[in-house]
Amino acid sequence: MGLSNCAKGFIACGVCTAVVLAIMIPVGILVIAPAMGQNALNTATMQITNATVYNLPDDLTVDPDAGRIVNHVELTQTAFPFSTKLHETQLIMHLPAGYPVYTMENTSKTDLAYFNMPEQTVDHGVTKFTFDQQMDVVDPIAFVTWAFGLILGIVPFTPMWIVGKPELTALGFITMDLKLGKKTELHLRPTTNRCGQRLVG
Repeated sequence: MGLSNCAKGFIACGVCTAVVLAIMIPVGILVIAPAMGQNALNTATMQITNATVYNLPDDLTVDPDAGRIVNHVELTQTAFPFSTKLHETQLIMHLPAGYPVYTMENTSKTDLAYFNMPEQTVDHGVTKFTFDQQMDVVDPIAFVTWAFGLILGIVPFTPMWIVGKPELTALGFITMDLKLGKKTELHLRPTTNRCGQRLVG
């Protein structure tokens, strides 16, 4: 006894559904999800309400990795209605070209330093977190020049890009490689630590 037309229709429908799912699931995970994740990161706002650099050595050319940085961060995202995990990632402090320093000359674009941001859970809305990490100075001369531009009052603030390539995990199993680039303005907040060193924040 052969199958009825109705049964054949159900089988055909099931096969078509399986084929569509076999195509859409990888496309969703490999294409759509990363695009959504990148959009969420692009539209998110990041404010570093306070950044304190301390424990700097007397000679950065000798000990470029001796300093530390404390960052107080407010990250606001509304693209995802659920929490996501931002994995530990290296962030670079990038100084754009054309910034006048204490020599009153314009600089070329350069990477000043980098540090690691620990893994964070990013909620829908505002997420606040603080971390204290080792800071590695990439260009000691440029770093000192940039800092003195603020300390001596040559400029009231400095533009700074915070850039990196973080991994983001959504729904607990979809992990995406993303690109982060946020422009900030760093102002000098005069203070000293217990060793009497000037801090920039």
